[in-house]
This record gives sequence, structure tokens and C-alpha cells, in this order.
Amino acid sequence: MKAYVCKVCGYVHFGEEAPEKCPQCGAGKDKFELREEKGKSEYADDISLALLYGSFVNGTANSRSDIDCYFIPRTERGYRLAGTFMIAGVGYDIFPMDWERVRNIANLEEGLLPLVGDVKVLYSASEEDLGRFRGLQVQMKDNLADKQKSQTAARKRAESAYKLYQDMCKPVLLL
Repeated sequence: MKAYVCKVCGYVHFGEEAPEKCPQCGAGKDKFELREEKGKSEYADDISLALLYGSFVNGTANSRSDIDCYFIPRTERGYRLAGTFMIAGVGYDIFPMDWERVRNIANLEEGLLPLVGDVKVLYSASEEDLGRFRGLQVQMKDNLADKQKSQTAARKRAESAYKLYQDMCKPVLLL
């Protein structure tokens, strides 16, 4: 998948080619510029997957939306790809997440479910990495379909939040 940026308004389109017309400002196809994918060109051996999530995936993007991405590093060098930056007035957030954390999300041990369930894969280093991720997506879907497992996970997160709240409400002793 490629990223095309409208040179007029900064809208970002993901696809194999630029749209005929910018859905945000109406500029023609000739006003779109292909952005080289840094991860693919400079870090291909260092990352397993690059994934897009958020408003551009779930269809709620607007003129103030930023681009939300994460990647699964393969090497220590891969972690250096992380960053927050601006291109044509659009914010980009990209951060690393290791396979263990992605597995924890799939097992409902963390509440970041859209980062596994509602994503577009922008880059995959291998079919094996892609298959591993797709397997975790299926595992998460199965876990969510299991009412008891879902309720247990939700209860644990609620209890943890309540404990944090109680700790915050404890009086502070001043010496």
C-alpha cells in the first residue's frame, strides 16, 4: 500500500494509486505526491510489520485527523524508526510494539483492541510475520466471542482502574 499526500491540503490517501479527486479539498489527481515509505526503504530488514490504525482505517478521518501507525520491530535498530513528525500540516505518530504486547492485546490482557483488530497492514517483511499477526487477530476475535473470557478481562481492567483510583485518593502526609 502506498501513501499519497495532497499538496494542496495535506490529505493522505492510502492505496495503490492517488484518487482522481481529493475528497477533502477537491484537488485533482495531479496534485497528489507519492511519499516514500521510510520503513520499507530504510528499515526493511529491521521491522516485521507496519500497521495503520485510527480514523483513516475506521472511516472517521477529517481535516484534523493525524496518521496513527505502529510497527513490530525485528531488531534493535528497528526501534529507532519511532517518531512523531509533520508532513504538509498532517501529524504522524509511529511507535514500536513488540510481539509480546500484541499477543497480550489479542488475549484481552490490555485494552488496546483496535491496534490488533482494526488495522491496515502497510508493510510485511514476510508471509510468516503476516500470518503470525493474522493468527493473533483470529485469536482476539475468538476471545471476544467467548463471553466468560471477555467479562473476566473487563472485570480485571475495572478492578485495576478502581485500585488506581483508590491509590490516587489516599491522603498525602506532609512532613
